[in-house]
Amino acid sequence: MRVQIRSTLFFIVVAALLVITACNGDDGNGDLDAGEIVDNAAEAFDETSTARFELDIDGMIGIDDEGMIQLGAVTGEIARPASARADASVQFGGSSVTMEMIASDGEMFMRNILTGDWERAPSDLQYDPARIFDEDEGIASIIDQLENVELIGEDSIDGTDAWRIAGEVDADAVRTLAGDFFESDTLDVDFWVARDDYRLLRVELHDSEADDPVSWELSLSEHDEDVEITPPDLD
Repeated sequence: MRVQIRSTLFFIVVAALLVITACNGDDGNGDLDAGEIVDNAAEAFDETSTARFELDIDGMIGIDDEGMIQLGAVTGEIARPASARADASVQFGGSSVTMEMIASDGEMFMRNILTGDWERAPSDLQYDPARIFDEDEGIASIIDQLENVELIGEDSIDGTDAWRIAGEVDADAVRTLAGDFFESDTLDVDFWVARDDYRLLRVELHDSEADDPVSWELSLSEHDEDVEITPPDLD
């Protein structure tokens, strides 16, 4: 009788351990390597139709030919294929101002900071927030050209469980999107990818080899939420 009871208890304990393992395990994707996570993140990003973004820059990027307008940080919304609304923090004429921008199908509009009226952006303006979704010059291009990819570990971005992926990318691959203020030919890249659905949560570019190291950080949230971006009706 004792043998039978012990055998029964043994199988109960084993069954319980199996249930606990199934419930608290790797959520079905823990065996993926860094390359597979990046591939899945690229696919998820390609299917993302809208997002809210925040861009923080360590330093200032000149976004006009004369370097008169220096970009520091940007917040806004983007929508495929090529639309964006953004509030850009810039240095202009020695003053810090917020410049409202709208990008729509290759056209850029800015609200005049003096009159408050919408007008077409100067032809030499080199910043277009809609490029984030550009297949050839945006985030997708950076993902495609990643090298030496490595899974660093797990992290949390605004309460979302994420993988942190590290790699390297040629500086030429990011110049259109991030600006030409990096000194090094190769940049360090960090990606944060949501564990539940591979949403891209954050991208950081670091010029760690520069004499004065700088960084560029783009955070994405509110993926696929309703976004309405309407170009201004100019008089």
